[in-house]
Amino acid sequence: MVKFSKPYDSLIDLLEAFPDEEACIKHLERIRWPDGVIICGHCGSSRKIHRVTRGHLYKCADCKKQFSVRKGTIFEESRLPLRKWFAAFWLVTTQRKGINSCQLHREIRCDPEDGMVHAGTDQESCREDEQ
Repeated sequence: MVKFSKPYDSLIDLLEAFPDEEACIKHLERIRWPDGVIICGHCGSSRKIHRVTRGHLYKCADCKKQFSVRKGTIFEESRLPLRKWFAAFWLVTTQRKGINSCQLHREIRCDPEDGMVHAGTDQESCREDEQ
């Protein structure tokens, strides 16, 4: 799970702290590689890592594969922006009685098929709630 360096009193505070995908990626990089040593998500090497010019991609000189900070995390296969994931984590962890997965999908504006975790609720019940 994402560790936030300070508690955020509201969702607005969180979204202001992470205004875009770039801010979220940098935060995740600080968590995954706190010493600044980038480790390959495929082979675990840190010997020689190159930054690929486009975006936040890296390439390992040992295994020759590209990877990002998402590799090997719950975000790896997700198309959702990290900002939505961060908002979801905040919502789930700050609600005293928890949050229904259908409500979570509505709050962060994503479709149940987008790959967000379903807290024990199936996609059919989410569709029924929306009708």
